Amino acid sequence: MAPEYAQSDQFRGGRIHLCDLVGLEIRDCEVSGLKIVDCYGSDVYLGGDFERVVVNDVDVTAYVEAELDRQSPTRVLARNAASPDDYRAAWDAIEALWQATLDRARLLPEATLHEQVDGEWSLVETQRHLLFAGDAWLGNAVLEEDAPYHPLGFPYGGMPPDESAKLGLTLDATPMLDEVLAPRLARMATMRRVVDGLTEAELDRVCGRKPADPYPDQDYVVRRCLKVVLKEEAEHHRYAVRDLAVLEEDAPYHPLGFPYGGMPPDASAKLGLTLDATPTLDEVLAPRLARMATMRRVIDGLTEAELDRVCGRKPADPYPDKEYVVRRCLKVVLKEEAEHHRYAVRDLAVLEAVA
Repeated sequence: MAPEYAQSDQFRGGRIHLCDLVGLEIRDCEVSGLKIVDCYGSDVYLGGDFERVVVNDVDVTAYVEAELDRQSPTRVLARNAASPDDYRAAWDAIEALWQATLDRARLLPEATLHEQVDGEWSLVETQRHLLFAGDAWLGNAVLEEDAPYHPLGFPYGGMPPDESAKLGLTLDATPMLDEVLAPRLARMATMRRVVDGLTEAELDRVCGRKPADPYPDQDYVVRRCLKVVLKEEAEHHRYAVRDLAVLEEDAPYHPLGFPYGGMPPDASAKLGLTLDATPTLDEVLAPRLARMATMRRVIDGLTEAELDRVCGRKPADPYPDKEYVVRRCLKVVLKEEAEHHRYAVRDLAVLEAVA
């Protein structure tokens, strides 16, 4: 196993020369002034909060920021929020983003929502972290609540375990998504109430507390605290959808899905379908309505070019090997919905007559 170094300054101001650094990972570190010169390799990844980044003598800082803003416009709303209306508009966007993303997430098996992609936080861990961010910067600093920290909150990576314990955080807990979402959505609702009543005077008020004991002793103004919440939400949403796309590639089929009658049982098993399951209606509707919401987003952004695009996959392994065009795939969904709705209302009338 490769050695790990934590909470150390032994590399500060050092020089690494003619060494094999293949696979080296640097995480949660202060790297101001870091220079990588005359090195070579492939698949070099750089991620973090950098004031200036130069690659091969080209300053790419502005380009990277512009591209991130293009991909995630809510970053701009969060970063530039100044007036009460700005804060409200940013929170409107954040609420809408998470609603859509959680709808997508519910299409995946629960176990998948606990998977990490490339060592990053899982979707559930991300929700736990945003719960903590809201508890600290809103619940404690801004609102000075008696018990601001929920035990399922997940702090920033550099908080010492003993400090987390003092806040009552249970870092080793393994809650289900819905267990986390209960306090998480409640905290989001608190943020909604705060921004709805926000004034310029409140934005400029100095808080009576800091977010948590490990944070520096300094003035914390409401404006700054709420902006931290906005930026945390926007950035971690970007990470979440990035990783969710990877998870969706690996798990497009929900276990409660029911295939066409002629699909062999072994083929259904390979897709992870649990044909003998006996779920309640609500258990089925959660992923079903989430998938319908995904369809809504797809058709809302539909173009002629997208309709004519050839898909990179077929619907499932048992289907024939041939080209599947988006136009045809979406039409199958529409026709399946229409025909099976007809069957459903036909049979519902019978059931209603009996009951």
